[in-house]
Amino acid sequence: MHFIFLNVFYKRLAIAGIIVCILSLMLFFSIHPFLSPTQRIKNTNTLVVEGWISEDGLKEAVKEFKTHPYQRIITAGGHLDPYFRTYITGTLHIPVPDSLQHLSGSTFLRIGAYGSHVDEVFAHFKVSVNDSVYLGEAYTTGRSIVYEFPVDTCIGSIKSLHIQFDNDSYKRTQDRDLYVGTITINGVNIPYSSGTMIYEQHWPKETKYVTVYATYAENAAAELIRLGVDSTKIMAIPGPKVYTHRTYTSAAVLRKYLVAHQISSFNLVSLGVHSRRSWLSYEKALGKEFSIGIIAVENKKYDPALWWQTRSVVKNVLTEAAKYLYIRFWFDSATEV
Repeated sequence: MHFIFLNVFYKRLAIAGIIVCILSLMLFFSIHPFLSPTQRIKNTNTLVVEGWISEDGLKEAVKEFKTHPYQRIITAGGHLDPYFRTYITGTLHIPVPDSLQHLSGSTFLRIGAYGSHVDEVFAHFKVSVNDSVYLGEAYTTGRSIVYEFPVDTCIGSIKSLHIQFDNDSYKRTQDRDLYVGTITINGVNIPYSSGTMIYEQHWPKETKYVTVYATYAENAAAELIRLGVDSTKIMAIPGPKVYTHRTYTSAAVLRKYLVAHQISSFNLVSLGVHSRRSWLSYEKALGKEFSIGIIAVENKKYDPALWWQTRSVVKNVLTEAAKYLYIRFWFDSATEV
């Protein structure tokens, strides 16, 4: 009798274990579609675009704007990260302020940079001034390093600085990019993200010249104009420089503009698995008097149907899930923003 009881117990335990495993797998595979929803609201004439999303994402935003009855498109986002990402072969053209142009004595140009790699080969860049005066080149590493380049005073002055990223590559989930940080001449900082720097991008079928502004909102607005959106229908709402809860902060700044212009509904464009968290952050920042829809554009760096096959993507998805739960259950704007 005792043996029969144990046998029944173990069978039921095994069945319960199988059920738990099945439910866990169902939950796991449902995470990605849950985090990247598209739920438009009707009867709105406003489209809001998160300025940090990829160029492919901005192209999808343009398609959305042109195929639906929107009257305006708003870009939102705070200051750029401390490092500017050059994501395709090209050159950064940076004007040098008048106060730093004249050379006297020993002059050193210092560039803080790091890179990502493909097949263990990291980003490489060349540095020149005044269009054609070569100063040097370097391979980056995965951590930020300050690269020093001496400048021969015989050239007289430095009017422009050029940083060429020349070995872009992409392979499955590896993407070789160059990240440019602080730039100084003899210790004096050169502000390069204020609408004066040009990013000359060498695409397979065209060369594009993109003006780099200080905020994601302004950069996205400029790119949308380049992609064919009427500039009179675009409004950039820059956010402040913050390092935590950036989406919530951008939404809070946007709220002032929406109230001033009596806009109470819009569809929000975000990227991939970040979309659910962005949607929730905007709802929390704007309040119940606003109706907000969400449009998750696809992240082209991986196949969403096979997201679970790549370790880095799985890590990103699970991280986004954890951040979403934090915003949903524990975030308190009164104490954290």
